[in-house]
Amino acid sequence: MLEETAEAGANTIKLMQEVDWKAGELIGIATTDFNSRHAEKRTIVSIDNSVKDKPVITLDKPLTY
Repeated sequence: MLEETAEAGANTIKLMQEVDWKAGELIGIATTDFNSRHAEKRTIVSIDNSVKDKPVITLDKPLTY
């Protein structure tokens, strides 16, 4: 689950808790509106675990929505 809203144009997302994801994996980011076409797929480039239990995921390209 996201710690904060991921705005259009963002290429990082902050999570509420640690995950077992790895760089190179594909993730889906659900939309918060009613248009299911706004859901997006991105590849994880890196995971910064420097903030305890709140990883920051860098994506391969910015979010569109």
